[in-house]
Amino acid sequence: MAAGKAVVRCNGCAKTQTLRPSRIEPCDGYYCTPERGPKDDQPPGLVREQIINAAGGFWGWRDVVPTQEDMDAIGRARAIMALGQAKQIVDEAVGGIA
Repeated sequence: MAAGKAVVRCNGCAKTQTLRPSRIEPCDGYYCTPERGPKDDQPPGLVREQIINAAGGFWGWRDVVPTQEDMDAIGRARAIMALGQAKQIVDEAVGGIA
């Protein structure tokens, strides 16, 4: 391995990448494809950030304490999801009557 290089290993397989440390975003783990990403749930009270190209072609993730802005965004996303689910239920009910 060349001097000044670091090896990053995929969390789900044996694939590695050798990169300069300046090209590596600090993360809790790295993965080469979404199927090889984190399998466990994040700890309670934390949110999981997904970082594209965190280490060369590898994605990365880290579990962090959410900011107020993060919590507001999560609330908006949950409201949109609930509206979508309610619309689907209504559409299915109306479709079943016709």
